[in-house]
Amino acid sequence: MTTCYGLGEVKGERDQSGPLFVGNLHPHVTEQVLLSVFLPFGPVCFVKVCRDRATNLSRGFGFVTFAHRHDAENALDALIFSELLGKPMRIMWAQRDSTLRKSGIGNIIIKGLIRNIDDLALYDTFSCFGEVLSSRVVCDSNGQPKGYGFVHYATPEAAELAIEKLDGMLLNDHLVSISHYKPYEERQANQNANSKCCRKKDNSLYISNLPYSLGSEELCSLFSAFGYVTSAKVIMNNSQSMGYGFVSYSSINDANIAVSLMNGYIVGNRPLKVAFSHGAEKKEREP
Repeated sequence: MTTCYGLGEVKGERDQSGPLFVGNLHPHVTEQVLLSVFLPFGPVCFVKVCRDRATNLSRGFGFVTFAHRHDAENALDALIFSELLGKPMRIMWAQRDSTLRKSGIGNIIIKGLIRNIDDLALYDTFSCFGEVLSSRVVCDSNGQPKGYGFVHYATPEAAELAIEKLDGMLLNDHLVSISHYKPYEERQANQNANSKCCRKKDNSLYISNLPYSLGSEELCSLFSAFGYVTSAKVIMNNSQSMGYGFVSYSSINDANIAVSLMNGYIVGNRPLKVAFSHGAEKKEREP
C-alpha cells in the first residue's frame, strides 16, 4: 500500500513510472513548488529537490515519480523547457545506470549552431529522428550560446539517423557538424594519437579569397562555431585587407571540421579557400 499525492492510498492499481529528472531549477524551487507544477498531470508518488548536505541549499535539480507512466509521459511532453520561476526546466527520464550515462551511447554533439538557438529549439529540431532524452545548448558564463550543443537519444539508431541526415547540412543558414559524443577518456586517447601521427600538421588554417570588408573579429566569429579559436587575424597592408588571413584552433579535430565545412563556403558572394596553413600560402602564391 502506497500513498501518492492526489491519489491517497492505493493497492496494486498503479504502474509506477520511472522517475523524471528535473534540472536547471531555480534555487527557490521547493518540493511543494515542484509538486504543484506536476500534480495537474496525475497522481505523484515521490518528489524531491536535491540539496547540499552541508549548506542545505538546492543543487538545482530534483526528481518526480508518477503513479502511472502515461501521466509522466504527458508531463514530460507538456513541461519540457517550460519556465519555473524564470528558468526553463530540463526534464528527462532519470537514468539510474551511471555507466550508460557516461558511455556516450546515443549522445551526439552539434557544432556550428546559430548563436540565438536555445534548448527547446534544439530539442524540436532533433526530436523528429527519435526519442530525445535531453538536449542542451552550451553557454558561456554570461549565458550566451557558444555555438555548439548536445542531444542525447534513447537509442543509438536515432543518433545515427540524425548524423546521417543533418551532418554537413544547413540549419538556420549555418553549416553544422554532427558527430557522436565521445567521453573524456576517449577524447584524450584520440588527441594523444593525433599528436603522435600528425606532428607535421599544426592547428592553424590559411583562409584566402576573403571579402575585403571582413576584419579579424568577424573572421574569429565566423570560425569559432567549430571549436575554440586561439587566434584569428586578417592580414592588412596600410589598413587595407589583403584578402587572406589565419585562424588557429586549440584542437586538431576542430581544425579538420572547419576545413571540411568552410572550404568553398560563400561569404559576401566569395567562396572561401580554407586549408591547413603549413605550405598552403606558399602553394597558392606559386605561379
